[in-house]
Amino acid sequence: MDYLDAARRAPWVVVYLAAGVGVLANLLGETYSNAAAVCDMYPQFSFHETLLEELTMHHTRLPLVRVHVSTLHLLSAYVAVYAAKYYGLLDRGWPLLLDVLSEPDVPELLSEDEARAEDEDGGFDDVPPVDDDACNEALANLVQEKLVLQKHVMRVNGSELNGHNAEGSKVSLPREQEPIGDRNQAPLPAADAKYAAKRVGKDVDTETAMNQPQQVAMGIRTRL
Repeated sequence: MDYLDAARRAPWVVVYLAAGVGVLANLLGETYSNAAAVCDMYPQFSFHETLLEELTMHHTRLPLVRVHVSTLHLLSAYVAVYAAKYYGLLDRGWPLLLDVLSEPDVPELLSEDEARAEDEDGGFDDVPPVDDDACNEALANLVQEKLVLQKHVMRVNGSELNGHNAEGSKVSLPREQEPIGDRNQAPLPAADAKYAAKRVGKDVDTETAMNQPQQVAMGIRTRL
């Protein structure tokens, strides 16, 4: 009766316990059905081990945050919070926490941290706000200048290439009219030319003289 009276005085306890019992019932029902189905498909598996695996692998989706958490961990947190509330651990621990915070050094440390945070935040008070339109305009001008510079560079490179092609065509034309042979070779003097002609004539005479006995022998053989 005392428990019911306390539950009536605290409606949230009823809702809390009902939610915990619902989570526990869902856990036991799903794990038992899954373990039975697995053991029916694979009779060599142990039902006890399969049930323990299903209990450890079961997860529950929290409704508000939409996060999957382990059901055993969720039930453990439920039991811990209820025990802390039932035994008055929060009421007993709050004065202890106040005693710890009321130590001589703790408020100074906390105040120093708060002052340091305020100083760090106050350093940005003098910074003027950023104008988005001005930033966009400056960025557009920068892109335009870059495009103009790129076009100028392409024109300069194109003119240089055309100049090189024109010079190459001018140089290649006289080369077609150049005589074949070594350009640096000096012409032969007249005396050397005459000497070369005489030498060629002597070579021809000696060759004819050597060929005459052979022709005479051939004629004698034909007569015989």
